Amino acid sequence: MTRSSTTCFRTHHSQRSFFTTPADSLKGIAKTGHLRLHWVRKRIDQGELEPFAIKHRLKGYLDSADSEPYFKTLSKDLFYISLTCPGGGDEFELWRAFALGGTGVRLKLSVNPSRAELRKIQYEPPAGTLLTELNSTLAAEGEPPFVP
Repeated sequence: MTRSSTTCFRTHHSQRSFFTTPADSLKGIAKTGHLRLHWVRKRIDQGELEPFAIKHRLKGYLDSADSEPYFKTLSKDLFYISLTCPGGGDEFELWRAFALGGTGVRLKLSVNPSRAELRKIQYEPPAGTLLTELNSTLAAEGEPPFVP
């Protein structure tokens, strides 16, 4: 995956984005007029949220004493869409992964979030994220860490 921002999660403001998909998916989008979000729960075991919780020592998110880890419980109410920014990554890899080896399509979208928060995700974070910097500053002041 590609690096897409300087922090793990940064607010995504209005801008042009690309949605890469197989041609059959485009047919469904054209037929319904809807681009559907995906349920995070279906991808939860692919390791997208757990490493974040581990890196930031969010032990409560990983606690499975009651049944399942809390980050999995949270995933029941989270939805996502995979968009990329122009010039923001390995185009060949995106075509291979999301457009069936380059046989799909790429839609150019103007994204203007109004009822949701869109966040860029960085798969290979640098040494420090905004959350680690915040908690380091709080620790230096003798304050407890911020837990989102």
